[in-house]
Amino acid sequence: MLTFLLMQMHKVFWNRWDAFHSPVMPVAFMLHREFVQRGVGKREEKDMAKVIKELAKAPGAPSATEMEAEYAAMQIAIKMGSYQLHDEVREGEPGAFTAQCMSFDMHVWIRTFYKPWPALMWLALKWIECSSQIGTTPS
Repeated sequence: MLTFLLMQMHKVFWNRWDAFHSPVMPVAFMLHREFVQRGVGKREEKDMAKVIKELAKAPGAPSATEMEAEYAAMQIAIKMGSYQLHDEVREGEPGAFTAQCMSFDMHVWIRTFYKPWPALMWLALKWIECSSQIGTTPS
């Protein structure tokens, strides 16, 4: 009986998810400093591809290929702890995920730590611009 209830709850959850889901939401989390370190699943990867494909059509936008490649490169850098994408102080420099740097304004954090990936920086800053237009500026 418990298994049946759990299966029904799971079904209801995914039905609601499909009804209200927007690909922009997981992408926002994937680019946010609090969540960029976490791995993502196939669903989120598909959402990222959809959003990138759409935003690549904007005037002056980097190509979808550039943004996708840079996201993959940034994920590798995070795993390796390179480009200051770590949570330690090394040689007197705080990493991106230290408390000190995590307290930066989101614009500053992106402009500082996305520097090696300009196309991805463009995408992250567009996300902030869009979210502020709907009244939910990320902090």
